[in-house]
Amino acid sequence: MRWGADPVATEALTGVLGAFGCNRGVLFELTTRGDSGFAPTAVSAGLTSLERPIRFPADSLLPRWMRVNRQALPVPDDIGVFGALTSQEQETLREVSARAAVPLIVEKQLIGWATLSDRPDRIPDLGAGSSALDDIARRLLAARLAAEEKARADSLARTNKLSLTGEMAAGIAHEVRNPLAAVRSMVQLVRNGAIPASEQGQVLDNVVTEIDRVNSVVTNLMMLGRPSASRTEAVELMALVADAVNFCRAYARQRSQSLEIALNTRLWVRGDSLEIRQVLVNLLLNACQASGDGQAVLIQGRSDTDSAGVPVAIVEVVDEGAGIPPSVLSQIFDPFFTTKANGGGLGLCLCRDVMTRSGGSIVVTSEPGVGTRVTLTFPQ
Repeated sequence: MRWGADPVATEALTGVLGAFGCNRGVLFELTTRGDSGFAPTAVSAGLTSLERPIRFPADSLLPRWMRVNRQALPVPDDIGVFGALTSQEQETLREVSARAAVPLIVEKQLIGWATLSDRPDRIPDLGAGSSALDDIARRLLAARLAAEEKARADSLARTNKLSLTGEMAAGIAHEVRNPLAAVRSMVQLVRNGAIPASEQGQVLDNVVTEIDRVNSVVTNLMMLGRPSASRTEAVELMALVADAVNFCRAYARQRSQSLEIALNTRLWVRGDSLEIRQVLVNLLLNACQASGDGQAVLIQGRSDTDSAGVPVAIVEVVDEGAGIPPSVLSQIFDPFFTTKANGGGLGLCLCRDVMTRSGGSIVVTSEPGVGTRVTLTFPQ
């Protein structure tokens, strides 16, 4: 069996051979792959092929003896240790032409050993050469621990990527499903003749707009890892509110609900108009879903100042629904948390992300049996 080059193991083996004036040998290291045991990780030039895979079980006599005695073992020796080894251990040592086995120990932990295939200059008790061997052992252990840490970090990164992919997929599903629900309502109302002929053109224009929006979301799915940056532009909130309300009106009408606007002033903010509009649509649809038949949803706005006296624009979506229990209110922004049977649990999370990118905030207050108020605050 031929072993591939391992620079770390080769460096350690070369150091051990040099410390004893030898040229040939094999480095065995403790491995946790499969059954724990000591297996070859470096083989010198004179022993580049082995006839079979070899391994010393972690509880076999040779590693146990070296761990306890912290001594290099001559092969054969004068004290009978070699003769006490199992036949498999003896055969393995003969196969690698071992004349001695030198332990590598760090703080009482046997991390491996090197077999010397040349007759060493001496078989010491590791006294004079122990500091050099200790240094080799420490460097070898440090390199292996660093490699394990990197492997864990790489595994965590892969896990995070998979988690992010799932999160993005769920977010895209949410961004597609809500517009489709509203589009379905519009089409049904047009088909059933519930929309006056004079309004049908505008309703169908809204359908086309939302289909284009869904297409854009799906297109972005094919660009995972390269999402386009949010646009920052001057945005007039009154126009976005009117557009969002007009889009959601058919959905509310199907539920015998009404959407009311109390926003008579022009409120200019900076942000991505498409993202802000989507926040408004999400909140209006949520309010409709939380409200009962015949109830009204109010969207209102005003200019104000924050606690530091900085001018802000405030938009509120208020419903008269069942409200949110206090035990649930603290979790509504958590990804994937939902109380809806078919909810994705990302709507409010996505709304919060948009508000954060806009430099603003979103606050939800609710009283069970009274209703819910969602407050959006934008810096001006």
